[in-house]
Amino acid sequence: MESERKILLGLTTTPQSDWRRKIEEIDELNLKEIALFPTCLEMIERKELFSLLEKIKLLRIPFVHLRDDMEEKEADYLTDKFGTECFNVHPEGKFYQFVSKSKYRDRIYVENLYYPKRRSFFNEEIFRKYKIAGICLDFSHLAAEEKEYPDYYPKKLKIIENSKIGCNHISVCFSKRKYEPMVNADIYDSHYLEKLSDLDYLKKFPISFFSDMLAIELENSFKEQLEAKKYIEDIIREKENWK
Repeated sequence: MESERKILLGLTTTPQSDWRRKIEEIDELNLKEIALFPTCLEMIERKELFSLLEKIKLLRIPFVHLRDDMEEKEADYLTDKFGTECFNVHPEGKFYQFVSKSKYRDRIYVENLYYPKRRSFFNEEIFRKYKIAGICLDFSHLAAEEKEYPDYYPKKLKIIENSKIGCNHISVCFSKRKYEPMVNADIYDSHYLEKLSDLDYLKKFPISFFSDMLAIELENSFKEQLEAKKYIEDIIREKENWK
């Protein structure tokens, strides 16, 4: 029997993503649910973002990426106004302080960034210390880590396998490094989908890595993300049938 996995189109807010235009698309495509990544917006822009989203009737936002200057009252607002069920944070000390005190602690998951300086904040010991609910498994980060840090990759896999995977990010991981404006460097993982086959790297991961809440984190238009969603659904369906 197939699972009840939910794949959400993602409203990203990187400089390369026209988030205002994406909000117009929500109405045009009659979307009822999205994931929200206000990761690159300061408070004043987030207020504009929320104001525009409030104008869309019956819109739900089950998944939200929290950024470091967000407070509990914003989580309250998102939960009350848009029915947010699941949050993720980056693995940093200041985030863990927030999580440890939050009433939403049991639904805030920690993302697997792969830079070496983050390793001290992403391990089973610190998860226990701060009573972290589990992991937000970003597939593109994990695939990039295998390429960038193959010696450490098995340890990261063990941490993931021993933790609850509460949600996922789905972006792109290229076979060769490409220039990424966000970090001004050539890297493997990207938030822009050039062709659907750029998602084929997902096929290598076990079905157990795919949670019930999957958020597409792409700068592409929602129309393009709908094609990506179908492609991802086909990959997951094949995994479910052959697991």
